[in-house]
Amino acid sequence: MEIKKVGVVGSVLTGSGIALTLTPFCLPTASRDIVDFFHWPLLLIDRHYANWLPLNAGRRVISLFVVNVVGWAMTLAVVWTITKIVVRKDKAL
Repeated sequence: MEIKKVGVVGSVLTGSGIALTLTPFCLPTASRDIVDFFHWPLLLIDRHYANWLPLNAGRRVISLFVVNVVGWAMTLAVVWTITKIVVRKDKAL
């Protein structure tokens, strides 16, 4: 891959991670299950690995936001890679 292509893909994945992290704030608060779905990386770290996070409330929120963005970006990268592999194999047949 060229450096420009990697930069564009990284930017798109990071932007998507930020968008998916901010999505629950635009949704009505009554739909609790939707919020839990969008924040699954954050909830995984906060519930099971809470001792890894800073105790300061502001730093903790920033850390959880970064964890959520990175979790979504990595998930989208894996899905994108698997889709590319499947499409490539489909064209070969």
